[in-house]
Amino acid sequence: MGAPVLLVLAAVAAALACAGAEPPQQERSALQAFLVGTPHERALGWNASVPACAWTGVRCDAADATVVELRLPMPPGTLGGLRGLQVLSLRDNCLLGDIPATSSACRSSAP
Repeated sequence: MGAPVLLVLAAVAAALACAGAEPPQQERSALQAFLVGTPHERALGWNASVPACAWTGVRCDAADATVVELRLPMPPGTLGGLRGLQVLSLRDNCLLGDIPATSSACRSSAP
């Protein structure tokens, strides 16, 4: 899980959170499960006693508090350093936005 998930998250930048809102329990549980499976746990400082929509990098819909955006930190310039990368699995991810410019160092890409 580690590297592919982090590479996906590299395409996303930091976001503002909706203070006080709480997403549905299923979404909160999914966020907590993700956090436990990544090295972000300490750096993000997510706290179970704080509404999940106020967590660093989490943005929720103002109307129903569902999680609509996750923007988590990734050190800049990391993707371009993977010159030998042959597989980048983005399975089960809904991706939006541009591919970081640092990925231009990759020799080729395939769907």
